[in-house]
Amino acid sequence: YLKTKTNNSEESLHNLFKENQLSVSDFENPRKIIDAFDKIKILDPACGSGAFPMGALHKINMALQKLDPDAEIWKNKQLDAIEDDLLKEDLKKKLNKSNAEYIRKLGIVKKSIYGIDIQPIATEISKLRCFLSLVVDETIIDTEDNRNIYTLPNLEFKFVTANTLIDLENTETQGTLDFGQTNDDLENLQKIRDKYLNESNNQKKSHLKEKFIELQKQIAYKEFKSIGAGENRKAQQIIGWNPFSHEKSEWFNPKWMFGVEKFDVVIGNPPYIQLQKAINSEIKLADLYKNQNYKTFERTGDIYSLFYEKAAEILAQNGLLCFITSNKWMRANYGKSLRKYFAIKNPVKLIDMGPGVFNSATVDTNILLLQNTTNKNQLQALTFTKQHNIEKLQNNDFITLKNLSEESWIVLSDAEFSIKQKIEKIGTPLKDWDINIYRGILTGYNEAFIIDGKTKDELIAADAKNAEIIKPILRGRDIKRYKAEFADLWLIATHNGYKNEKGIKIPPIDIENYPTIKEYLNQFYPQLDKRQDKGKTPYNLRNCAYHQEFEKEKIVYMEIQTDNKEDGYEFPSFAYGEKDTIVLNTAYIITGSAYKYILTVLNSKLVKKLVKHYVTQLQKRQFRMLSMYVEKFPIRAISESEQKPFEDKVEEIIRLKELGEDTSQLEAEIDKMVYQLYGLTEEEIKIIEGKNV
Repeated sequence: YLKTKTNNSEESLHNLFKENQLSVSDFENPRKIIDAFDKIKILDPACGSGAFPMGALHKINMALQKLDPDAEIWKNKQLDAIEDDLLKEDLKKKLNKSNAEYIRKLGIVKKSIYGIDIQPIATEISKLRCFLSLVVDETIIDTEDNRNIYTLPNLEFKFVTANTLIDLENTETQGTLDFGQTNDDLENLQKIRDKYLNESNNQKKSHLKEKFIELQKQIAYKEFKSIGAGENRKAQQIIGWNPFSHEKSEWFNPKWMFGVEKFDVVIGNPPYIQLQKAINSEIKLADLYKNQNYKTFERTGDIYSLFYEKAAEILAQNGLLCFITSNKWMRANYGKSLRKYFAIKNPVKLIDMGPGVFNSATVDTNILLLQNTTNKNQLQALTFTKQHNIEKLQNNDFITLKNLSEESWIVLSDAEFSIKQKIEKIGTPLKDWDINIYRGILTGYNEAFIIDGKTKDELIAADAKNAEIIKPILRGRDIKRYKAEFADLWLIATHNGYKNEKGIKIPPIDIENYPTIKEYLNQFYPQLDKRQDKGKTPYNLRNCAYHQEFEKEKIVYMEIQTDNKEDGYEFPSFAYGEKDTIVLNTAYIITGSAYKYILTVLNSKLVKKLVKHYVTQLQKRQFRMLSMYVEKFPIRAISESEQKPFEDKVEEIIRLKELGEDTSQLEAEIDKMVYQLYGLTEEEIKIIEGKNV
């Protein structure tokens, strides 16, 4: 903000906010910086207990200590801002008896910081923190009235309880209310806000409250009288807002609630809540916001996306937004509209947090600084890890991301980006291969349908026909690299019907043809019957249109994979899946042609690198390998004869793994073969293997 308003160097501006001793002479035109602070408007749109507004108060105060040590300039600015002569004289007497610290903080609280939260207790705590920050610096004078302790500022127009993401009803065709329009009524409303902020007399405060509520009603009725305010939702919302109560407003409008149209800085840590989360038995969060005209709205998305857009829309021209949020928007499918939205603004700096930076965090995060202007294509980005020192970050630690779009945002060095482009040019995305990717079976009640080997043997001994519908099953955790470790678990595969490869309809399993299995399942009947995802009968599995795919040879892989060799994980881990082997919904299958060749590439070090480019990272170096990510992997298409050496290696690895022998040498040979496929140089291979990053 200060860079856009003053001519001072970036280094000197950084020094303003450091705990070091500087004098006014260290800054070029310090008065200009003070003027910029006098005008700044800072909002936290989900302020919680006020941590970010209090942080802003502390930082501005620290800077003003160096620029205006005795607070004389700052005091005069506060007095000049008051039009009412009585209020001005009263404040002048107070400030003349106050210390510089109090004078600075009072001005910052009155002029600069604002907050919104949906919880009344949060906004009340934010106000309390403002009060406390002032009280500790009051100058005690025993001979003065009330020992020189004055009533603190009234903050009802500084911190409001409201739903930030819902604006006033859009009824422009029904009325003419325009918050950008200057008229006597709106000016008078602002005068009441200003007077109320500074008024300490209880009787006068009560009068100002009544005057504000009455004028608010008059404005609403006047603007909508042509159609009747009682029939107009917008008028009802305005009339219903009482800033002096502790009740939550279901809407938010900065002009109406703060008397501020646009903010210079919007900063904070908005909530991370999936929009699919239910509010009650009837609606989800998505239903609450779907008609608010957000460009970034996705039913499968997260509420922080809407906070980003709302914040950007209430920024002044060249204003700045800085949030810390989950980093999933960078690669997740639901983040596509948000990435597209950011690309039309001007992202300035992005710090993507590596795993484990915050030990107590449940998600990985990032910090995005965005300016409300046209995109300059100069986003400075950094992947921050525990190896970095936040105090010693230099500009050359960042890389420049250009040509941003709705596609995934990946923080890569120029060399890494060049390798990615090369691989993508040579390879063909898996979605364009003759393959299919499917999620595993969801039974709805595993305790009934998944049995151990002993139970399987007993059921088949009781009736040999039962073997027809008892199939081996793999859980995600059973799948290792190249070969799954079968845990002797079996699925009672009472499918609900499907079409086979020839398009012939296979009817659902009739449980009456398997009486001993029916008798076994009867012990779970109440749970089976109340399943939401049951098939034709409680004894049938839910519909699975691709059931026939499990009958084929295939690739199987666990959905959530962990890059943590110390804990015994092999990453990535894709395995050969035999015919008739079914996987649970914690895993996926890939069927189709060239699956053994594809398997070798998927298990290579090259793909290990690509996973981190394409797949959303969870906490603790985990990657959720959803089909929409895996299908993007660029696999080079080669002839069947060229695939043969890779297939031979796969078969040899599987054979050795069955004997419990080490296969690391063979896997290293495959890595070299894959590098050759893409024509990678020795330098590029070092980067992929992390030896020269």
